[in-house]
Amino acid sequence: MSFDTYANLQTEIKGWLKRSTMTDTTVEGFISLAEIEMNRKLRTRNQEVRETFTVDSEYTDLTTLTNTVLELRSIQLNTDPVRSLEYRSPSQLGDAYSDTGKPCFYSIIGDELQVNPSPDSSYTAEAAFYSPIAVLSDSNTSNWVLTNHPDIYLYGALYFGNLFIKDETAAQINKTLFDNSIKQLNKQERLARYSGSALAAKTKTATP
Repeated sequence: MSFDTYANLQTEIKGWLKRSTMTDTTVEGFISLAEIEMNRKLRTRNQEVRETFTVDSEYTDLTTLTNTVLELRSIQLNTDPVRSLEYRSPSQLGDAYSDTGKPCFYSIIGDELQVNPSPDSSYTAEAAFYSPIAVLSDSNTSNWVLTNHPDIYLYGALYFGNLFIKDETAAQINKTLFDNSIKQLNKQERLARYSGSALAAKTKTATP
């Protein structure tokens, strides 16, 4: 089996589905649907992005960022000292004080960042967030998921391929494998993140 490129992945999918004459366009559709599901469920360090932008009003359009925001992790103002903004739900933010000043709180409404208080000046903010995986194409023939976790691509594409050819039994099997592979990767990421933090804290405590 070879999953090192987009083209080879398509060949493998056709082989597993026993549909060697299936068009590339159809198989590409299965892969694209699998990528949509991955972006809904995968949250790994490979997806983490930090990006600076300007906050000069109560609302800021996040779609203007260079990278797409799947899930926001934190917002800070790059002032001296740096100020980390605290998350509030939209209703809580509406109940907070609304005078102008240096923002303290934030919320997300649709594609917009809302801050409170409303900025009294222009601030450089920095967002840490999860961004989508780089989708495969003829010009982008691989990415970190395909390189390190090709089973996720295979099971996901086979699930949608089985639905397409109306093999419900195989579809359910591959759906379970697809979901479990994503859960295992997310679990590994959580363990790697927090085990590293625990080790650092333990080492620091032991130092005289």
